[in-house]
Amino acid sequence: MGTGTNVQKKPIAVYDLDIPWRPADLEQRTGRIIRQGNENKQVQIFRYVTKGTFDAYSYQTLKNKQKFISQIMTSKTPARKCENVDQQALTYSEIKALCTDDERIKEKLMLENDVKELRVLAAEYRNTVFEMEDRIAKFPGQEQKLTAILTDLHTDREALRKLPIDPERKLPVFKITIGETEYTDRKEAAKAFEAKKNAPKREKTCYFERAKMKRDDAAEMRAAYKVGFKDGATML
Repeated sequence: MGTGTNVQKKPIAVYDLDIPWRPADLEQRTGRIIRQGNENKQVQIFRYVTKGTFDAYSYQTLKNKQKFISQIMTSKTPARKCENVDQQALTYSEIKALCTDDERIKEKLMLENDVKELRVLAAEYRNTVFEMEDRIAKFPGQEQKLTAILTDLHTDREALRKLPIDPERKLPVFKITIGETEYTDRKEAAKAFEAKKNAPKREKTCYFERAKMKRDDAAEMRAAYKVGFKDGATML
């Protein structure tokens, strides 16, 4: 059937007598029979090739083109078994092997696929080893950093236990300086934080590092703490 032929209700079989240069052309032939509106639920597709002829090269060309197209259209990388990403690419490869008269060429094709798979596996293994070695090399520094943070947290906890306690709230006496203003009321301090949060070019979360307090009624915090507030929040 030529391009533009509209026979969609009764087709039962398609015979491919030649090999097109583009996968889209072969797909179009298939689409003439596998389509909506065809009353036949089962159809047959016959593709004719000749051993020891140029047909092998033609299907090799189709396979390479289809493999490249499949990687882009299916968003799949050439990892692992890229030649099997798309069923059409696999079909072209099989047809190429079938129309090759020399059995040694068939074996060569299979060995080439095996070598490609092994190379990909070897590359993945090397990448995994490099990644694990890099993580192991960073572990001592991470352990030292976390140990220092844990020590600071214990120090801050002991310092907070020494703060004067508000007898009514059973909490440490509240006092904080935001900007140039000192606050002793938690709600007023929360409003001040909201104002800071909504100021131009300021992040919505305020960070305090080593909040310094007067030596007579508080201790200096050694660790860094992240404090966030919601609307109407009460500071503790």
